[in-house]
Amino acid sequence: MAKVITGPAPIQCPHNGTGIIVSRQPPPLLTIAGMPALVALDAIGVTISGCTLPKPCTKTVTVLPAGIAIKLQVQGKPVLLANASGATDNGSWSVVPPVQTKLDAI
Repeated sequence: MAKVITGPAPIQCPHNGTGIIVSRQPPPLLTIAGMPALVALDAIGVTISGCTLPKPCTKTVTVLPAGIAIKLQVQGKPVLLANASGATDNGSWSVVPPVQTKLDAI
């Protein structure tokens, strides 16, 4: 089990680039401590800035299956988990801790 991510959630690439995942599901149907639970689709297309590569990471393009809940969904979309990571347009990204501590999902 892993914690469900709430937004806004910071992410980073290994080359010091950063971004913020925000909920694109207004109004949020699932909130944890007043913050919207993020779904996997929220993590696609997130802008990354500050990457130090010559051809920098500029956006997220995928989420690896291990970071997506199998059972918990919001409006038919699986929620994003604290171990979420994926590919950028020139590397990889991962969620920056800390995350909420109240809700786990598998």
